[in-house]
Amino acid sequence: MTIFDTIKEFILRWIYRMDIGLIRFIVQASLFALCPTVICGIAYLRNLRLAPVQVSLCVISSVAVFFIPVDRLFIYDPMARLWLITACLLVLTFLPPLLGFLLASNQQDSQKVTQCIYSLILILSVLQLFKRSF
Repeated sequence: MTIFDTIKEFILRWIYRMDIGLIRFIVQASLFALCPTVICGIAYLRNLRLAPVQVSLCVISSVAVFFIPVDRLFIYDPMARLWLITACLLVLTFLPPLLGFLLASNQQDSQKVTQCIYSLILILSVLQLFKRSF
């Protein structure tokens, strides 16, 4: 057994013991970043680049994410959980700058919007952490 097998087994055991509520939160947070980016990106490609249109589509798609039934998500295979968490963390890392670009007209405003999105994700994560501890 090599060191890589040992690391893989450790990660898979850790993922298998992870609370399903935490996995659901990570999935819903990534959907919170993914859906507005996709909707605003489609509108941007169709030349609907006005800020009020982009912001209204972002708000509507952000509210729509709360109605996606993530609570029905049951994944028991640790490898599938690992891939899902990896994909969700990649979405949470790389899509907020793209959404900031779609919502703002210049680079300075785009960076502010991106910082606001990251701050919102951080606040939601902290609230989820406090909710779990009580």
